[in-house]
Amino acid sequence: MSQLKFRKNLPWVFIALLFLGLLLPYPLLHSPETDTLSSVVKSGELVIATIAGPTTVYKGPDGSLRGFDHDLAEAFAGFLQVKPVFRFAGNMRELSGLLTTGKADMAIAGIQDTPDSRPLFLFSRPYKYVQHYVVYLRGGKRPKKLKHLFNREIEVPYDSGAVYILKELKKAHPKLNWSRTDDDYEVLLNDLWQGLVDLSVAPIDVLKVMQQHLPELGKGMALGNPGRLALAFSPQDSGAIARKAGDFLEAFKKSGGLKRLEQRYYDAAVKNSYFNLAHYNAEIDHTLPDYKSLFVKYGNKYHIDWRLLAAMAYQESQWKPEAVSPTGVEGIMMLTKGTAKLMNIDNRRDPEQSIRGGAQYIAQLRDRIASEVKEPDRTWMALAAYNVGLGHLLDARELARQTNRNPDFWSDLEQTLPLLANEEWAKKTRHGKARGREPVQYVNRIRSFYDILVKRDEEMKQDQPAVAQPSAL
Repeated sequence: MSQLKFRKNLPWVFIALLFLGLLLPYPLLHSPETDTLSSVVKSGELVIATIAGPTTVYKGPDGSLRGFDHDLAEAFAGFLQVKPVFRFAGNMRELSGLLTTGKADMAIAGIQDTPDSRPLFLFSRPYKYVQHYVVYLRGGKRPKKLKHLFNREIEVPYDSGAVYILKELKKAHPKLNWSRTDDDYEVLLNDLWQGLVDLSVAPIDVLKVMQQHLPELGKGMALGNPGRLALAFSPQDSGAIARKAGDFLEAFKKSGGLKRLEQRYYDAAVKNSYFNLAHYNAEIDHTLPDYKSLFVKYGNKYHIDWRLLAAMAYQESQWKPEAVSPTGVEGIMMLTKGTAKLMNIDNRRDPEQSIRGGAQYIAQLRDRIASEVKEPDRTWMALAAYNVGLGHLLDARELARQTNRNPDFWSDLEQTLPLLANEEWAKKTRHGKARGREPVQYVNRIRSFYDILVKRDEEMKQDQPAVAQPSAL
């Protein structure tokens, strides 16, 4: 073809190439714009976008960040051998914006991998599956079947996994309707508790944490299939960091890390009942003020959070100084005669003497736990020893070694302490048989009571609602 003819046909050549391009698969035309993994390794920092909340990231009583999502993201940063840096967004849209504008490298905030969210995020393999439930106020009409939702006002957070579940259900049930709010679950469920909202739909982990503080929230029927929670990255990324995240999650699960996070942040909330929590919240208002100054005094003296001492005392006696058990333990901290003698306590029924003795004793137990045991496991083991005796706790640690568990993790001792009730296992221990399930229940109840008291105490200090916090230890 001559140069003149080529120039004359150039517009048609351009149109033909454009048409051919439209026929090609989109991935062949689209070149990934970023390689987040390389930039993270080069900078030495993993910038993590999140949304504050009781199941994501929040500030603990000491001001440090914590939470299930916080610890998981921090562990991923450690896997990459970089420093974690957290950046907060107000909602999912802001969260997505931080990724697409390069202001964050990854996001974690209970983000559910759904067809609706995939245009906004590139997901890793799931790290958790969560079932959603209808939430209602106890005393009101409980919906038992899907048709019972048709004439009810349902409200859910704007970009939550609940929206996708409801949309899917509506395909088969067109009478199902709902509204979306910019409020997060904590605000929304508080409104439901006050009667400002009729119904909601929430993931089970969020509901259980909120029920500790608002026990009147009722768990209704399950809706949809369990949602897939995953680490999220920019949809413009090459995918290398998402694959690396998959490698991390597989290794973290095999090491027991995911199980320990679940145990730390949700076990206590899951294992308490409505009646226990409702009564406890009432007693915080009516009885605790009589003894708070003593818990503060001896908590300070023995370097123990006074709220933990108070939670222990409630579990022991429900803050009753005259309490006596069939086994002969007495007082607000339910001390045995032997422990009272060791702590120089003359009158176990005197509130101040009992609280002083209990605080001194739990501090001594904590100090006697092996140095390789880190917090919060150290405190949980000390609480178990307060209940069942240090000797039996040490036996449970030895059984952990014998059964290829880690004796330094409370989650593993939760499995071996109950073995002490079995004659065959007890024969393998130094201190013999014990009711090993009791200390496990004891610790979980105290943890739940402590979490509730931390939130209530923070509210009283600030004279405003505080963030619900699971496992404040």
